[in-house]
Amino acid sequence: MRPLFTYATETWTTTKNNERRLSIFEKKILHRIYDPIRKGGQCRTRYNREFGELYNEPNIVNVIKSSRLRWVGHVVRMDDKELPKKVLWTNPGRQ
Repeated sequence: MRPLFTYATETWTTTKNNERRLSIFEKKILHRIYDPIRKGGQCRTRYNREFGELYNEPNIVNVIKSSRLRWVGHVVRMDDKELPKKVLWTNPGRQ
């Protein structure tokens, strides 16, 4: 699920609202993947901490942030003539 959903995330601009929505989406997917707990004929949904123990991966927001940092590191190491590096260091307010 994650590779499909996080494709090209290094170029996204995220807000706190987007991060919250991504976290909610990830929790919904985990709810579908992991069945509810059944004990003595009773069912209950898992708690968020239980998903953390089962899934044991960083949340999707942290994955996106690390992807963006990795991309910026790549751009910084590029030759000064490359377009992505020019765009990174351009100040649109000055001509």
